[in-house]
Amino acid sequence: MANYKVGIIGCGGIARVHAQAYQQDKDTEVVCCSDIREEAIAKFGDEFNIPQSSRYTDHRVMLEKEKPDIVSVCTWHGSHANITIDACNAGVKGVLCEKPIA
Repeated sequence: MANYKVGIIGCGGIARVHAQAYQQDKDTEVVCCSDIREEAIAKFGDEFNIPQSSRYTDHRVMLEKEKPDIVSVCTWHGSHANITIDACNAGVKGVLCEKPIA
């Protein structure tokens, strides 16, 4: 069993790279995902075996309910800063944000 629960925010192409990297680490498990596009959530969730109940259209709800230890922010550039701040404020231990931050 993994030591760290991972949440992915933004379910596009780069999110797959992040999820694949987490899968290679025995200490991490991708347990939840969020995206504003339901079709992206469905495709990503199916690909990485994320339960329907752990797929969200609002990252704040995901952070509150799932309480991930690590979050990868893989959204559109303009939303990086606000989502990263939300994750930090939610008590996430490790936040990896794709560039740029703003």
